[in-house]
Amino acid sequence: MSVEAYRVYDAAKRRFELDVQRARALQSVEEKQAAGVVDRLGPEMIAHLVGACKEHQLAIDDEARWTPRTRERKLQARTALRENAKHDLEEAKGLKALGDMETILDIWGWAAIEYAGLHGLNVDLETPGFMPYLQAFHDTQIEVWEAILRRTDGEAVPTPPAPPRRPQPERANRSNGRGTHQSLPRRQVGRMEPVEPDGRGASLSLAHGHDRGT
Repeated sequence: MSVEAYRVYDAAKRRFELDVQRARALQSVEEKQAAGVVDRLGPEMIAHLVGACKEHQLAIDDEARWTPRTRERKLQARTALRENAKHDLEEAKGLKALGDMETILDIWGWAAIEYAGLHGLNVDLETPGFMPYLQAFHDTQIEVWEAILRRTDGEAVPTPPAPPRRPQPERANRSNGRGTHQSLPRRQVGRMEPVEPDGRGASLSLAHGHDRGT
């Protein structure tokens, strides 16, 4: 099997595994929603979620960077990636400097909730630990953008290892039996959205400047 054929096979295998994992996670969320329960977000669970998010995004960035395509397309992709990352990083650092959780919630609330859902966790604004999770989620985006910018300068920035198995979630009854995050705007900031890069399956990615065309 050639190197390229193995890469295609490996990507397809990962995509299938992620699709199965995602389907099971979403089924778990639906069952919890029907039962009127949410999952608590303690320090250990928060660390797992943001660690997995960082690893996944940087793995996608690295895979996209080494995808075969013309030099011209690679140069265009790097320029776009740097411009987007610099803009989003400056905005995110400004919000962190102000401690502006209201705007951070407005920008990242849906993304944080939906990302937890990909791990089988049913969370909303009333979930115990949600605001510390949101703050850590925002901090992780800053770390990802910083790492990507260093990579575009040619620095060797390794992708961190995936965190160990997800902690067992602790459930809490929802006081009013329904979520409170429906009023959050489903905004797109950078490219923090579901994508399917090179067979990795639906995921959240900030590697938005990469062009995977050849």
